[in-house]
Amino acid sequence: MPIEKCQFHFDLFGLHAVEVYFGMLDAFLAAEELPKEYRNRCQDILCNDRERKGRSQFHW
Repeated sequence: MPIEKCQFHFDLFGLHAVEVYFGMLDAFLAAEELPKEYRNRCQDILCNDRERKGRSQFHW
């Protein structure tokens, strides 16, 4: 098999593995609950992409 095809196959496999991994993390965090002391707390945030400030509730 030419090197280019091997690299392409590896890239697709690597991408799929990352998608599966992040899917597992999303499922794990969705099942978790925040401790009571953090449930109604907010944090001031700065979005570097949009150069805006905002406020967000704590979440996983």
